[in-house]
Amino acid sequence: MDLSEKISCFSLVKSFFDSTKAGDIEELLKVKKVVGKDKELSFFNWGRNAFYALFKGLPYKTIHFPAFICSVTTDAALAAGKKVKLLEVNKETFNLDIKKLKGKKIKCLVALHAFGNPIDVLRIKKVLPKAFIIEDCAHGLFSEIKGRYVGKAGDAALFSLYKQVPNLNGAILASNKNLNLLNQKEESFLNLKKRLFMKTKGIHQYYLDSLKKTYLPKIAKQKFTDKIKPNRLILNLFKQGFKNLEKEVEKKRKLAKIYFALTDKSRYFLAQKIEKNSQPSFYQFVIRLKPEYSHLRDKILMILRKKGVFLDRLWYNAPIAQEKFSSFKKSCPNAFLLSQSVISLPIGSEFKRGRIGYLFKQLQKTVKENL
Repeated sequence: MDLSEKISCFSLVKSFFDSTKAGDIEELLKVKKVVGKDKELSFFNWGRNAFYALFKGLPYKTIHFPAFICSVTTDAALAAGKKVKLLEVNKETFNLDIKKLKGKKIKCLVALHAFGNPIDVLRIKKVLPKAFIIEDCAHGLFSEIKGRYVGKAGDAALFSLYKQVPNLNGAILASNKNLNLLNQKEESFLNLKKRLFMKTKGIHQYYLDSLKKTYLPKIAKQKFTDKIKPNRLILNLFKQGFKNLEKEVEKKRKLAKIYFALTDKSRYFLAQKIEKNSQPSFYQFVIRLKPEYSHLRDKILMILRKKGVFLDRLWYNAPIAQEKFSSFKKSCPNAFLLSQSVISLPIGSEFKRGRIGYLFKQLQKTVKENL
């Protein structure tokens, strides 16, 4: 079965009757020191719309992005009328290559904490002291670097309400910018009926799994709007999940050591390297195929899906892999390599050593059989 976290019926029913407000979530995050007290929080139904709203209000004509990042971020910038430039990443950490930022004229930069692996934003600020820096923390709640949670060093930061806890959608933008969001409306429950079916626990998940065996997932095109915010169901579900998230992240860090040990012994894979002085959140455990095997990535993932083993390929459609950004391929070879070779494995806090061993064994076996 798909091992991504699903919403229990109990949590769903409880959330329908709770009355959590945006202010309650803001207080919760600030008490936990996840976001800075100097930041104002704005709420959106999707992260892409949070970026879109922010980009629209910024005075900069060009926004720089790591070339290996979710493509909805660059799509949001283009929809907001901005020019996009891509930057090279470190092929070991999957984050921006900070050394290559020196000497560049950058006024606005998105700094991604790839899969919850914290990049040192304070170090970036020393290289680019005048740049407006936006932290993409969609996978980074409770990720730490040098004893500090990510999202507090930049000028703005995006957090997800559903990537790390069982939820339907939702995003938070922490910023000092006034986004003029007075006309926002709560998302209709009818808009979420498909997500409810996909994300809740139940026997219907076996039916969904049978469908998933026939295709590799793709990111659907979406319209951008800054007019919709999460409804109370989303806020309530996040509040429930967030209470246990810090402990769950700690468990994931221990489980990641099992994955690291298995990867170190493999002739086919290289694990994402943890940034110095950091504690990642481990949204997923991410590896890449060595270059000589990268051409097998999509084939082996499809074979595994047919067997009911669901692994992912974030971000196969990173900006660097798209034709409209092909002019950056020469300057961003590492990013393109990652887009063709990365495999993300699930790492739930409830996982046991045996489940991790089984997943990795199936993956390794499938590569070997298809050489």
